[in-house]
Amino acid sequence: MMKTYKVIEDWSTFQQFIVTDLNQIDKNSIGFLYRKTEIYIRCHEESILNLIRKKYTLTPGEQPNYALDKEGGWLFAGNTQLFDIIF
Repeated sequence: MMKTYKVIEDWSTFQQFIVTDLNQIDKNSIGFLYRKTEIYIRCHEESILNLIRKKYTLTPGEQPNYALDKEGGWLFAGNTQLFDIIF
């Protein structure tokens, strides 16, 4: 089972990190679910997660139920199919 990790960072700052530091990776190997400063990552390649760990703390967590979240505002980036569809 693929693990979910959480990073606390402003999305625009993290997005710049993706462009700068993760530009050589296979974009189908990683998915992001985010809003404001909450970023959830799902990835099946440990090498990519290790690149992220060089700059950020990856906290294991559960994927939020974005469909039922009253605050809403969740967006996806990368391979969205890595996230579970929850209704």
